[in-house]
Amino acid sequence: MTKIDSRALATVSFGNPTAEADEMFLFGRGCFIETDVYDACIRLESPQFIVGRRGAGKTALSMALHRAFASQPTILCSKIVPQAAFVAHAKSLAQFLAQSTGVNWEFLFTSLWATTLRSEWSRMLLSFYKVRDSKEGDLAVLTEFVNATCPDQNESASARLSRYIIEIVEILALRGGDVVGSLNVALNSYRSEHIQRSLARIVEASEVRLVTIVDGLDENWDGSNTSAELLSGLLIQAAADYPSIGAITFAFLRENMYRRVSNICPRWDRIEGYFNPLTWTEEQMRELITRRARSQESSDQQSWDSIFEPEVNGISSVDYILRRTQFKPREVILFCKYSVDVANRHRSSKVRSVDILTAERRYSENRLKDLLNEYQDALPELRVVIDLFLGNPQTEAVDEFLRLLDEFISTGSYAQLAPRLSLVYPSREAIFDLLLGVGFIGVKLEGADSFLFKYYGEQGNVFKDIADIHEVSIHPAFEQALGLIGRSQEVPTKEADETDIVAASASIVTRLGSPYEKAAKIIGHLRDIPPGIGGFRRYEDLIQSAIEFSFQSYLDNPRNQERNWAGTQVRDIVFDNTGETLFFRTIRNQYAAVTVPFECKNKMDLEPGDFHQMESRLSDTGGFFGFLCYRSGRREPVRSEIEHLRDINRRDHRKIVMLISDANVVQLITQRTKGHLDRFLFKMYTRYLTLYLA
Repeated sequence: MTKIDSRALATVSFGNPTAEADEMFLFGRGCFIETDVYDACIRLESPQFIVGRRGAGKTALSMALHRAFASQPTILCSKIVPQAAFVAHAKSLAQFLAQSTGVNWEFLFTSLWATTLRSEWSRMLLSFYKVRDSKEGDLAVLTEFVNATCPDQNESASARLSRYIIEIVEILALRGGDVVGSLNVALNSYRSEHIQRSLARIVEASEVRLVTIVDGLDENWDGSNTSAELLSGLLIQAAADYPSIGAITFAFLRENMYRRVSNICPRWDRIEGYFNPLTWTEEQMRELITRRARSQESSDQQSWDSIFEPEVNGISSVDYILRRTQFKPREVILFCKYSVDVANRHRSSKVRSVDILTAERRYSENRLKDLLNEYQDALPELRVVIDLFLGNPQTEAVDEFLRLLDEFISTGSYAQLAPRLSLVYPSREAIFDLLLGVGFIGVKLEGADSFLFKYYGEQGNVFKDIADIHEVSIHPAFEQALGLIGRSQEVPTKEADETDIVAASASIVTRLGSPYEKAAKIIGHLRDIPPGIGGFRRYEDLIQSAIEFSFQSYLDNPRNQERNWAGTQVRDIVFDNTGETLFFRTIRNQYAAVTVPFECKNKMDLEPGDFHQMESRLSDTGGFFGFLCYRSGRREPVRSEIEHLRDINRRDHRKIVMLISDANVVQLITQRTKGHLDRFLFKMYTRYLTLYLA
């Protein structure tokens, strides 16, 4: 076996962890692995919606498919990578959609994608050097369609997609006339059957296949309902165009995106059969790592054993590295790269076990960051949950593990993150299932030798009942980053395959939609309500919705209370103060605020009587702290308002009233979605004490 010196080791490379920069290794050195998913796509038997976690090889597969199809003269292949402005425009679109009548998102987004896809297919057919017209003269139909949908022949499909969205936003912004008709005109009446039939006939006459690869969707993903609806529209349209036109669309999406679409898609039954998970077996991962070891430029005699010492802590170095990956190519490449980097710094002639162990710290910290970043939109609470395990044992009996989750839930820490949560009804079983679904933990069943880790999101569990579990282990990839303790020997791990999945996932039915969409709707409706007596009830209802959204898990049991003040009927919204964080605990202890009233005034400027009404509401019964809501666009009270607030506090130092303007409502909602509400409120309260009431 050839041994390399330290100078040769400096030339060793396992490639680039990002596929875009790894083309030489993938295709020039033959390191691309033709998995079963690749084989299914190459057969062109149906659309394929490839689902995989970040780093699983989606982009590499996309590149390989494009290379394979582009080289075949009878396949017309295009690639669409939506521009960054795509989702930004869609957010604006969603705000108008909420207020427009006669338009639903499914019609809108399938129409959008249909025009984009069909115009691209028509353009490719017209430029095909062997295009043949049909007996019906369909080339003229396609020419007219292309001229209408893409007058600039140099404009890419992704640029057209963004342009179409901008045009739709402008139509919806007008909010007048026949909105649906205007949309059809803007999208060139794509639903006209002759376009669909013309495409099918020209494809048949020209004896070609139409293939479209849609990649980069995750770069525009922001976790909102709008993003999920746009993606759903693409998949619905791609599925519909396959039987009618014969066009094949390959769409690449992350597992968290798949989860959102499965919850929101109104035609799930039509697309669910086209999803194909991109997973890797242990044999495929070994093939990947050994191919890259053998493909070094410096020598054709190199192998894994010529670069790495054979063992680490009593097991083979290949096994040691693989067991610390979640069976994703990017992770293997990174771990090998970090290990070679350490060996080169030590001027070693080989990557020693000590080099691998040193590199593991950096690798583990990056794996934890990557996990949190990957799920920051779908599982925003993941960071707080994972922090529970810092310095804890790596493996524990299942009862001890669940007890830790029980204690966490009972503290209220999980609920305080609402509405940024993915679980509507958090329980230890749901959080347990959440951690299993992202591959953070694995389970050893009674009588088993290894811990099973699954990376199938919510497609199922490897146990029927928690009683079947003997022990729980945190994945070795995160061991060093979390400073885990108590492991006396290597944790035996195994990736679950389809035969290991025996039960449904517990958290499938507990998912929430994006809180950001709800926040945007509340803010949008607030701006639509005119000040004055005519909009009072709408304003009051909206404030209640805003408070319920922003103060969820802090204030509970909302109700309306009517009382008589100086012969006038006054209506308050009252909440019970159940919050245990700093602000809510402070107002309960300092001002006996077991309840918190919100007085709503649908006016731009407050009058002296408004302050007196709120002052009379505060008492020993419910407490001496309240909010007065009104329609100002200012974030801070003006001098005349401060004088009234100061007078209330001077007459009775136990009483404090804080103002909530429209601008403050936006602040509260924004801070809540960021998880910073309590800190924001306490700063606001401190400012009142030190600047306004002093």
